[in-house]
Amino acid sequence: MNRLAPAAALLLAIPLLAGCIGYPPDAARPGDLVEVRYAAYDLQSGQAVATNATATIAVGGASTLGRHVASALVGKTPGETFQVESRNDPGRSLSGQIQARSELARVSMHEEVSASSFRSVIGGPELGMEFDYPGGPLRGRVTNFNATVVGFDLLLPADPTVEHAQWGIQEVYSQEGDEVVIRVEPLQPAVVFKGPLGEFLPQPGTYRVRGMQGGNVTFDYSPLQDTALLERDLRFEVTIVRVRHGDPVAPVPGEYGHRVSPHLGGANRPTLAPAPTH
Repeated sequence: MNRLAPAAALLLAIPLLAGCIGYPPDAARPGDLVEVRYAAYDLQSGQAVATNATATIAVGGASTLGRHVASALVGKTPGETFQVESRNDPGRSLSGQIQARSELARVSMHEEVSASSFRSVIGGPELGMEFDYPGGPLRGRVTNFNATVVGFDLLLPADPTVEHAQWGIQEVYSQEGDEVVIRVEPLQPAVVFKGPLGEFLPQPGTYRVRGMQGGNVTFDYSPLQDTALLERDLRFEVTIVRVRHGDPVAPVPGEYGHRVSPHLGGANRPTLAPAPTH
């Protein structure tokens, strides 16, 4: 009798067993990005809240459809359709928190730009002329100019606040020394809106204004981008369109640091070119 036969048989069986409990080559694994087409229905009323919609989801990570759908993607293959009943999903609630630094930018009260740029954007300079500063409520007053350079002082607006009611926040302009300081402050807590919001809130998702904490504006947050799916029990019908294997960087709520743009829409401040250096 060959006593090695059982051991050899076991060694041969191990790779076969591994193939049985592993993933098919094209199946979604934790960390993959999966493109899906989906519909969503309210579990109580049966009403459709999304039809023939699309999303790209990090398997097992932060998801635009919530944690339950993201977890159900594991092992699914392209072309496969499945259903998920999702109740009390924390991934579809505004349970995350994000802090964004209130100070958007500091701008020198006196600036010098190239004369050609000034003429193309503002017009011909004259001493003492006032003009609308590009991209915001500030104004400028020309203090000096020659063939190559135009210098001007910035003037604070009569109303130092610019309200953005749709986002529940406002920009506040003030002078500190020889600088104009632009800050964001809460205007109306509990306002819900979709991001991103320029460099101030660069992360896609849904936000709700909370208030101020230290030098930061605080928000409740969810990676969910369709507010119709927010904080309700749903049945999802999901079809796998494509699986992209890899290790995507999932968005993580947190402190995003200083914003170099004074505009919530993300456009950088002047379109005026700097003065030439000699």
